[in-house]
Amino acid sequence: MNADPEDITSDEELKQASPAIIFTETNDLTIEWGGKQLSKGKYKLDGKMIRYTESLEGGRTREFPFLISKLSDNELVFQTMEKNYTVVTAIR
Repeated sequence: MNADPEDITSDEELKQASPAIIFTETNDLTIEWGGKQLSKGKYKLDGKMIRYTESLEGGRTREFPFLISKLSDNELVFQTMEKNYTVVTAIR
């Protein structure tokens, strides 16, 4: 259970930031917020997991596993795997 209080981004903030998670058929993943690229790397689906390898400066990488709790044609809900996890809902 997440010990931190829930942090929900308001509709107005989402509208202004125009966030995006972009998955490509070549397994590239880009996360954008406010017109800026926050993260870029490669992903692979592994059952109910998204295994994301973020590309960092200097050729370094950092790996993040995400647990998928819902996946449909129009919605993806996933969460980080930490004790104080974050849940992300992405709508097409």
